[in-house]
Amino acid sequence: MKIEHKIACFFALFGTVYFLESIGGFYMTSAIVYIEKQFKIPSRLSGTMVSASDFAYIPVVVFTSYFGGQGNRARWIGGGCLLIAVADMLISSSSFLFPRVDDHLNSSSIPKALVYEVDR
Repeated sequence: MKIEHKIACFFALFGTVYFLESIGGFYMTSAIVYIEKQFKIPSRLSGTMVSASDFAYIPVVVFTSYFGGQGNRARWIGGGCLLIAVADMLISSSSFLFPRVDDHLNSSSIPKALVYEVDR
């Protein structure tokens, strides 16, 4: 296989993985509000969970860099991609495993609340 073909394959795969990882990050950011409402957890705890997932990347990168440099780097990167895929599936599992709670809006109370806010 020519080196140009290997480089093109690497960048195509890297772009795809990076795109999917970005989608997972955006999903986590947008789903955190839904998770707070569904499980009635405070924002402080949900912020701690998001921060913990961000801080978990640092040791994983250090671990992968060290052992990837000593062995087959492509396999270590592939294993890291699979680990990220499993983590993203676990993050999204709350949408599939737990029933959705619909908040019902009492539309008759909206005009009263608006009048109250305007009169204040």
